[in-house]
Amino acid sequence: MDLLKHLPSPISPTFSEALRIDTRAGSWIFISGQVGVPLPPDKGSVTFEQEVRTTFERIRDSLGKLGAGMNHVVSIKTYLTDLGPYAVFSRIRRAGRRPAAEREDRDRRRRLPAR
Repeated sequence: MDLLKHLPSPISPTFSEALRIDTRAGSWIFISGQVGVPLPPDKGSVTFEQEVRTTFERIRDSLGKLGAGMNHVVSIKTYLTDLGPYAVFSRIRRAGRRPAAEREDRDRRRRLPAR
């Protein structure tokens, strides 16, 4: 079993698009630094909504290359420089989660033992 799988970034081979670490308990996938600019960069303007959609498409693609999907995501950390369009971000982020995945997560949390 490979313990580590590295997906080189299309931007630069020294960056990682994603990293999967396999352990006896399961696999951990780390995705970082995804941005919503077109590759190669386009000269035209890009809306905030297009940036967010592109970012989440890249996250989904990276997860898919490693045999996972958005329903496997545990945590997303996002840094927005302006909270004005947060509602747009939130709507797109929610759309990426299927209702079945949300129910699975809720049921899984219910099965965890209380401390």
